[in-house]
Amino acid sequence: MVALSQLSSLKNKIASRQYALSTIIPYFDTSNYSDKDAAYVVLSITVDKSCCGPHNGNILKASKLIIEDLKEKNKNIKLISIGRKAKYFFKKYYRSFQVLNIFNLDKEPLSLFTAIIALEKIMDNNFDRFIIIFNRFYTAFTQKVSFYDICSFSFFTSNMVERTKEGDKIAHLYSSILNSIGMDSNFGSMFDDFYNYCISLIFLDALEENEYSALGARATAMNNATKNVSELIDSLRLLYNKARQETITNELIEIVSCVNFV
Repeated sequence: MVALSQLSSLKNKIASRQYALSTIIPYFDTSNYSDKDAAYVVLSITVDKSCCGPHNGNILKASKLIIEDLKEKNKNIKLISIGRKAKYFFKKYYRSFQVLNIFNLDKEPLSLFTAIIALEKIMDNNFDRFIIIFNRFYTAFTQKVSFYDICSFSFFTSNMVERTKEGDKIAHLYSSILNSIGMDSNFGSMFDDFYNYCISLIFLDALEENEYSALGARATAMNNATKNVSELIDSLRLLYNKARQETITNELIEIVSCVNFV
């Protein structure tokens, strides 16, 4: 009930969650990226709270598939975990790739400031591609594993330039704003800040989606637990009634037998 009430209070936020990202996601497109010698950072987001059903398990299964695929291709891999579940999983199976663990993030109110602070530590690890694995919320009873594939700063700027040349109005707007700001300051630094800000928005979305999914998984798990307990109570009640009926029947038989004997 608590999880459902929290999801209900987030209804408006959930409905509008993708609007802020719709204009920046295309500039992180990696479909044309040549990753011959690419360095990968893989971030898995899990939750430490209990009664979440397969929430964490699904994320770790997806993480394993991605990591094994990268290992087969002999890629340079760095693993970062959020939550103790992911930490212990990486420690057990991929200790040599593990570089950073972040704890207690779910105990802080999720905000852009929280995402930026956490991302500062993550961005210390140089990468060509940054993969964030999390659960995306659809309904209280449906959550699916999703991921963001984020390109490096250099490829981000290349995407921005290419889209500006193709006549992308949003890209042209961003470039114009950054150019006007860069007249009185270091343009490269401003563009780097813009890149980090965009990643922070994406990272915050992944954290929020994962939190919504955890609440949904918890509601589903508790609903299933309640259903199982109800079925168990019905089964025990049936056994009790059968035993009670057998006892009463035996006692009646004994009474009738005694009366007939007398």
